[in-house]
Amino acid sequence: MHNLKYIADSYYQMANYKKALAIYHHILKQTPQNDEVIRQALLANMQMHAFQDAKLLATKLLKLNPTADNLVLTSKIFYHEQDYHAAQKYLSKALKKDSQNLSALITCGNIFYMQKKYAEALEQYQKALTLAPNSETVLLNLAKTSFELRKFSLAEKYAKKLEKQNHQSEALATLLGNIYLEKQDGKKALNFFKQALKFNQEDAWTYAMLSRAHQLLGNNKSALNAAWQALEKSGGDNAQQINFAYLIYEILSDISTDSLQKYLHKWQKKYPENSIVKYTILSVNNSTQTNRADPEYVEKIFDNFADGFEEVLSALDYKVPTYIKDFMAEFYPKIPFLGLRILDLGCGTGLCAKTLKSYARFRRLDGVDISPKMLKKAAEKKLYSHLYSKDLQQFLPSKISCYDLAVAADVFTYFGALENLFKNICSTLVKHGRIIFTVSKNTHNKQDFFLHASGRFQHSKNYIKKLLKNNGFILEKISEKSLRNEGGKRVLGYIVSARKQ
Repeated sequence: MHNLKYIADSYYQMANYKKALAIYHHILKQTPQNDEVIRQALLANMQMHAFQDAKLLATKLLKLNPTADNLVLTSKIFYHEQDYHAAQKYLSKALKKDSQNLSALITCGNIFYMQKKYAEALEQYQKALTLAPNSETVLLNLAKTSFELRKFSLAEKYAKKLEKQNHQSEALATLLGNIYLEKQDGKKALNFFKQALKFNQEDAWTYAMLSRAHQLLGNNKSALNAAWQALEKSGGDNAQQINFAYLIYEILSDISTDSLQKYLHKWQKKYPENSIVKYTILSVNNSTQTNRADPEYVEKIFDNFADGFEEVLSALDYKVPTYIKDFMAEFYPKIPFLGLRILDLGCGTGLCAKTLKSYARFRRLDGVDISPKMLKKAAEKKLYSHLYSKDLQQFLPSKISCYDLAVAADVFTYFGALENLFKNICSTLVKHGRIIFTVSKNTHNKQDFFLHASGRFQHSKNYIKKLLKNNGFILEKISEKSLRNEGGKRVLGYIVSARKQ
């Protein structure tokens, strides 16, 4: 049996897990209580992602030998299946047996990290560091977690300690590059991203970050070239299309018209059918040929940003949900006992959901958005009665006299002409129903609306007044506000309340 296990272990080391597993099972037929072989068979199943079989072996293993290490191993099965609750249960048992178990502390930190509970993850990794002060895994995890907590100096401290241990890897170089980007040190960021490319010259995201470093240093042509490389390496992935679009918008005033048009022509020629490309080119040219953002473009943009959307808006000092909350308090000083039937237009991740739910009470709070990934985030809040994945123009005609209130927080910025939209909103409201919404202020000309280079429309106050009057609404209040930061400047807009006649 000893020779058979040696052969099986050799196959395992050569990553031939199927052959190794067959031999382990043969051994277990003769010695079913052999916990060492059970453990190896479990590991082979995990390597093959056969997690159900691994769980059966884990049950046997824990009956024979419920050590802290075996409990940690069992937790890792559930961790790989993203069942973090079950994984945590086994880790808690392991730490009760051995509070100094390094693997348990690291895995516990990993679970918190995956759940974006970064403060809790940092605590576990710091405990692990006391046990293994030079562990490359622990130091890298500490640096990554500190970065997510925006503790950039702490992240730098752990990353530099790892670097001093002669640890060299693509992950470390990329992390240090990102740390220095956040610290606005473009020169150091550039050097580390170049190091990362020595490990992997095909990674699109490294080129994208390299582009940002060049941009920070004012090297706009180099930034464009690196962003183009990111596009090419990704095979034209939408995330890189969006990055390229935002780069063009951000350097628009700092690049010559000839250089800009050269890249726009090249971009359009390479990706002629991509909605992001087509709509961005219309936007940077402030085109009057379209009166709404391409729905496919909007869906791709928000699907791409869904995971970090709320963090991005927080960094931009986004005020709209607060303004909505203030208007709600002003126009609904007394909430009806049963509540209001509310429609959250372009609800996104549900930034206004908590406020709106307090007014919906026992009645409906529905949300509609064009981005399925944003709706997935909204659903996690468990505040909406129903969520609809549809374009507003398609959704509204099916909801006649259904709602007491419609709320639209920065949704109409993706529409120029609003007549048809407001006609449908009026129809979806009951008699004397209300709409509360925001629009960006047209600061560029005297037209009703203007397509900004950012891809968002801006509207004039006179147009909003005329729009409401012509579509069956009585204007109650319109206030000019600062909505958010963009490119180092405040974006001005209006928050409006109007009632259906």
